[in-house]
Amino acid sequence: MQAPASTLPDAIADALAPAPTPRGLLRRRVALLLATLLGLLVAAAVLGLQLVLGAPAGLLPWLAGLLALVLLLGAVLAGGWLLRQEREARRSEARTRQLVLELRRQRDEALAASDAKTRFLTQLSHELRVPLHAISGFAQLLQMEGGELPCRWVCGIVEAAAHMQALTEDLFDIARIEAGGLRLKIQPLALAPLVADALRLLQPLAERADVRLLPADGGEGLRVLADLLRLRQVLLNLIGNAIKYGRPGGRVRIELEAGRDLMQLRVVDDGIGMDAQQLARLFEPFNRLGREKGPVAGSGVGLVLAQQLMRLMQGEIHVESRPGVGTTVHLRLPVTDPHPPA
Repeated sequence: MQAPASTLPDAIADALAPAPTPRGLLRRRVALLLATLLGLLVAAAVLGLQLVLGAPAGLLPWLAGLLALVLLLGAVLAGGWLLRQEREARRSEARTRQLVLELRRQRDEALAASDAKTRFLTQLSHELRVPLHAISGFAQLLQMEGGELPCRWVCGIVEAAAHMQALTEDLFDIARIEAGGLRLKIQPLALAPLVADALRLLQPLAERADVRLLPADGGEGLRVLADLLRLRQVLLNLIGNAIKYGRPGGRVRIELEAGRDLMQLRVVDDGIGMDAQQLARLFEPFNRLGREKGPVAGSGVGLVLAQQLMRLMQGEIHVESRPGVGTTVHLRLPVTDPHPPA
């Protein structure tokens, strides 16, 4: 099996590994040899001068011998120190190279897992789209035939198909974002009509849930920089969640607040809310936060997609919530001139 190709520059590995090169090892060995020879030569020179000059016996021969012994001992100690440094450098090199290899392996595994997940999501979305369109189309044809019992069955088919179709669209969008294939058209948008359109589309859902939708006051001249389709998708997701997790007889209101550089839109509900642990895991994909067995259908990818879309539009999303009190979702987007020149 061929090892994965590394993309780290060799200079990084060389910098992390302080072991000497073969030329450096040769220099150390030459230095060790020269130090030993120097000690021997100096000691021999001192003793030779004694003999040539005929120095009298006494203290001088002892000093010469002591000097030669010191030089030899220094050469041995220097050589031992160099050898220890070399062994330590080799051990450090082995540890560093092992660490670099481990980091490269983990990086390659993470990249492979990310690519596999992206391919899986893309393929899953593609494979589910075709049969879902067929199911939805035939169910709608049956629904048009009339009849109380068949209509009730077909309505269930239509709702289930719509839910699965929305899920596959969300999965497909997430896969495209992670693959860098989602292109947005950022342009100045009038925010108030976009919010009103989202509320109109979600009004039937609010009526079935016995939740009252309260539109925002003002904001007619407020314009933001965003993608029209993707901002509508985010609004439908967030307002839809507020309705589904609201309480019967409760309210969902939209608040708009214009700043100098950013617009803030708040979706406020008085529903079941979330605790601190649920908030900490709110943007984890496919995490329903313990509500999998509840009456509300969902997949756990809507908020993840909304967060990624907001980031692509240079915006932010922040959630505050308290159990039994409700949830407030804050959206922030760049604003543009509320009265652009004609």
